[in-house]
Amino acid sequence: MIESSLALLIWLVVIGLIFWLVWYLVNLPQIPEPIRTVLRIIALVIMILVVIYILVGFLPPLHELSFPRHR
Repeated sequence: MIESSLALLIWLVVIGLIFWLVWYLVNLPQIPEPIRTVLRIIALVIMILVVIYILVGFLPPLHELSFPRHR
């Protein structure tokens, strides 16, 4: 439990740093505003998907869960 919490924390810090760097590069003044907005949306969607993918990896396998059967 502690190992997985520590691994999750490390992953979130690394993803956060990468997201901050991408966000910083997108906000440079050389990029025109319409392209900047599109890049912000793309970066945000990719980061959300990566975080969801990492969080799903911490779920228990489905074969260990027991679901009630309807008859």
